[in-house]
Amino acid sequence: MVLGPCFAKASQGRHLALPGEKQIGDSSGSAKRRIGERQTEFIMATDVVIFYAPMCGLCHKAMDYFKERGITYEAVEVRWKGEDWEDTPNARRMKALCGDVDFVPQILIRGRHIPGWRNLEPMIESGELEQWLKD
Repeated sequence: MVLGPCFAKASQGRHLALPGEKQIGDSSGSAKRRIGERQTEFIMATDVVIFYAPMCGLCHKAMDYFKERGITYEAVEVRWKGEDWEDTPNARRMKALCGDVDFVPQILIRGRHIPGWRNLEPMIESGELEQWLKD
């Protein structure tokens, strides 16, 4: 399984931001990373970000995994509405960082994207996730 970078990380930050949004806590300038054909700017508060839906059991399973190990993560709530994600800043951030996904959890670890629990679980079992967390 090859999972590529989903975003770049600024050295300090408090808020994931889309182009044109205010960058909070970024005194050194915005981090930039070419993602496909678009340029996305943002900063991060933590090394682990989990986009989740409140009623998603696998989302809570992923969050519990990190919580039980004392790994700090940012939980970002998104909600499904009809045929797509409800149009909120959180959903727009998820789409900008992870692509046009239609399931959660979407997990970001130090710039690398893990799409869903079914991709996270084998990484846990093989020890690959632990290596990602150490890198």
